[in-house]
Amino acid sequence: MKKVLSIFVLFWFSLILAYPSFAETWTTSAAMPTARYGFATGVIGGKLYAVGGYDSEHVLGTLEIYSPATNTWTTGPNMRARVGLNAGVIGSKLYAVGGYDGKHALGTLEIYNPATNTWTTGAAMPTARSCFAAGVINGKLYAVGGLNDSHVLNTLEIYDPATNEWTTGPDMPTGRWALAAGVINGKLYAIGGYDGKLVFGTLEIYDPATNEWTTGPDMRACVSFAAGVIAGKLYAVGGLRNSGAENTLQIYDPTTNEWTTGPDMPTGRQGLDAGVIGGKLYTMGGGSDDKHVLGTLEIYNPATNDGKSRFEAQSRFPKPENTIGTMTDLRDGKTYKTVKIGNQTWMAENLNYYARNSWCNKCEIYGQLYTYESALNASPSGWHLPSDQEWSTLIDYLGGEAVAGGKLKATTGWNSPNTEATNSSGFSALPGGYFIDFSGQFVEEGSDANFWTRTPLDYQYACPYGLGHDNGKVGRGKFYRRFGCSVRCVKD
Repeated sequence: MKKVLSIFVLFWFSLILAYPSFAETWTTSAAMPTARYGFATGVIGGKLYAVGGYDSEHVLGTLEIYSPATNTWTTGPNMRARVGLNAGVIGSKLYAVGGYDGKHALGTLEIYNPATNTWTTGAAMPTARSCFAAGVINGKLYAVGGLNDSHVLNTLEIYDPATNEWTTGPDMPTGRWALAAGVINGKLYAIGGYDGKLVFGTLEIYDPATNEWTTGPDMRACVSFAAGVIAGKLYAVGGLRNSGAENTLQIYDPTTNEWTTGPDMPTGRQGLDAGVIGGKLYTMGGGSDDKHVLGTLEIYNPATNDGKSRFEAQSRFPKPENTIGTMTDLRDGKTYKTVKIGNQTWMAENLNYYARNSWCNKCEIYGQLYTYESALNASPSGWHLPSDQEWSTLIDYLGGEAVAGGKLKATTGWNSPNTEATNSSGFSALPGGYFIDFSGQFVEEGSDANFWTRTPLDYQYACPYGLGHDNGKVGRGKFYRRFGCSVRCVKD
């Protein structure tokens, strides 16, 4: 079962943002009997069907059914046990597809018919996967993205129950897993996710009529969240960012092509799912982490929301202003450029102080690459290794994870294409890549920058912030603590 946790807890970290609560728009109902995360849901005849998932000890095949009319749950027959599956409703039947059984990704398709209270089997999805997104358009089930054991996917596959066959559509531009999707006016809106290095807020839209993908504005980057469509708007709630479970509600309106926010969900959680009944968003399950799994059911009613947003759209951030300076490390006499960004003062060069368990290839350009433990104590007097919160403050000041990477990257010194690099912040990030200690390899030099924070993930892993040469984003990855990454110090 450790493999289940390594896949579904790869990046469980998020900063729970402190926003005011609008409790009158959220209500709480009877909890799902089986607390779990990584399950799938569908709505049939005004009832919620929740199936599969993981309860912190076991992969599940459990089917539970919620009736809002009576505020009660009942139990249906089990399907094959799996977590990270997805589901869609076609013709009053629940189509549960894909997932992970504790050993491998699956392409399994099982179909539940409430009229007979039985499961039957359909043609397996050609690409076995878990943690993908799905939606139903014109009686067909669309499955996109996900994870095939250790391979991140951008594959789009389409199931037609009339023929019991799968076909393939054009690849989604951004490969990712732990994303979500919703269907609006016959189009599939795929949002968020993770590619193994970066957490995305990416919105990509597939139109079956043209068989093409287009791009919309990014949401706040998030993974392992739930989504639903109400009155032509896409609602995304919960999930993970940085160091814990989220309770943020984000709302996309295709008519204005803008994201706004609604009132916080009362219980921050990731790995949850959602369904829409009677114009209300029913969010259930999930947890704060893999050991604290919930059956919580909380319901959002947009009709009672006063329409106030807790933060402005991501394009409306303060214009960065920076002040350039220098500092000298008295330990070895090296002088570094510095830059003040907002209320923080950062080194504008990678730390190049030799320490135990540090390595470098092009030292004068990229500096040293430090293990996590070495990085904790490598900073000169008056400076320190930044925390995750300090990095989050920097990124938010520069406009959020979707755009801050380009503002942080130096305009030279990166492999082509150095996408969206403006260095408007003056941070001058350079791509030192990372060092693998057990093989002695310098990896992704010139292509990626990875900066340790002092906030660990667990005894084995930590999560540096990463930037890539081929996009303008910044996000957290997951590295062994013994790997070597760059260090940017911030002033005490």
